[in-house]
Amino acid sequence: MFAIGIHYLNGWAAATNPSNWDRAEWPPHPDRLFMALVSAHFETGEESIERDSLLWLESLTYPAIHASGAVERQMAVPGSSIRNFTGVRAVTKYVPVNDTPKKPERLKLLPELREKRGRTFPVVIPESPFVYFIWADAQPTEEIEAGLAQLCAKVAYLGHSTSLVQVWVEKAPPKPSLVPTKQRGDVRLRVFGEGRLGRLIHLYDSGPIRPSANLWCSYRQAVEEKETEYIASTAFDENIIILRKISGPLIGIESALTVCRFLRDTVLKLATQPIPEWLSGHGPDGSPSRHIHAAFFPLPHVGFQYSDGHLIGLGIALPKSVDPEEVRQVLSSVFYDATWYPRKIQLVMGRLGEWNLVLDNLESRPTALQPWLWTGSGTKQKTDTWATVTPITLHRHLKLTAEEKALLASEEEPRRTTIRQKMLNRKCEELIRQACRFVGIPEPVTIQLMKTSVFAGVPHIKQYPLLERRPGEQLPHTHAILKFPCPVRGPLLLGAGLHRGYGLCRPWFGMKREEGDDDPRPGRV
Repeated sequence: MFAIGIHYLNGWAAATNPSNWDRAEWPPHPDRLFMALVSAHFETGEESIERDSLLWLESLTYPAIHASGAVERQMAVPGSSIRNFTGVRAVTKYVPVNDTPKKPERLKLLPELREKRGRTFPVVIPESPFVYFIWADAQPTEEIEAGLAQLCAKVAYLGHSTSLVQVWVEKAPPKPSLVPTKQRGDVRLRVFGEGRLGRLIHLYDSGPIRPSANLWCSYRQAVEEKETEYIASTAFDENIIILRKISGPLIGIESALTVCRFLRDTVLKLATQPIPEWLSGHGPDGSPSRHIHAAFFPLPHVGFQYSDGHLIGLGIALPKSVDPEEVRQVLSSVFYDATWYPRKIQLVMGRLGEWNLVLDNLESRPTALQPWLWTGSGTKQKTDTWATVTPITLHRHLKLTAEEKALLASEEEPRRTTIRQKMLNRKCEELIRQACRFVGIPEPVTIQLMKTSVFAGVPHIKQYPLLERRPGEQLPHTHAILKFPCPVRGPLLLGAGLHRGYGLCRPWFGMKREEGDDDPRPGRV
């Protein structure tokens, strides 16, 4: 095992997030460390042992990272602050610009007469000032280790020059908190690979030119699996794609069907052609797919004390059976531009207005944009009970058979309505059990059908438009609470509208309800 340790001597880190210059970068990206080592090498004599160490380091696999949580500095300076889309105020100072004109007026060379422009200084304050980059399978030779130790000792700052650090070679690092993954992770970081040193030298000799991001890698939380109890999981990958709304009008969750339809159309338009079946939901001949395919669903602000049900983003769940490399090839053009920065996705939705979305890869997110809220992963509570956020659309209409109608006719008039409703409820429950089997999870032990969701902010079921299977044929839908025989790992979408935003469920851990209340009021979730 081999690791490089970093100690932020000031207790804070000042480095600009490459995807948003008004935000601070945390954890530090591996490529930032590598460029700091390269800079130290060329500024202090260019010893051959150091160069050999850098070439060895760039040949390794992407490192795991041990880093604590962090908060961004929030400071409001009247007249010298900017507000970004997250509400965090990044401190801005106005400084003289460089001498850009070829023949500037001599008086304007004086500092007090120079034009001044704003420059932001994003800062993050970690819980712990120590960070470790860990290569579990690497073991350097004594010469390489000595060269790396010599380089590390020369690094004085990481990021901004005020972000002072101490760097060293660590032989016994702590366990990593972030590990690289080929699937969709929690955060994307710039990494380095073979040839990075030569690329940096070429850029410097050519201008010098400011180095751009070389490679990107997804990182996920490193979680120790301590569960001995069986956990069922749906046919969807729990690494859901989160799209954050950055501009546009407020839209309620009752419009989820329409918004998700526009998102699907936009993704299919931007994706790399030809569109595979797992994304479009149609086979090569245009016939509807009989298998699980991409599901587009809303991410609303619901389930909390002051929730109002408005959408703050959208999600995409992909089948687990799809190769992550194929996903990257098909969807890269949707979410990233040519420089691999997240691109804005514009949804033009007619009377609903226009939205701008972006792939959310920020470490600090609203709760509704946290994947664990919709998958149940990482929570300490048992996720065997789920409740609907958008109603489950049934695959067919509820009709009584001839035998059931005859049995119902034999009952006394006052009891017929109650018995008929119970018959229809049993048919509805059976359709929901079939929907659970379709997505690969066991049948619920109990199903409680409802007209309102248990989550605060979700409107009454009558406010949701019915899903049309074909023109003029609308399918019924219902809210429900589902209790399973074992914990379930999401995302969980059920019913005929599961690929279009309906049937979205969330883990539910109880509510306040009075006995005999047919329209329960949700408690705090």
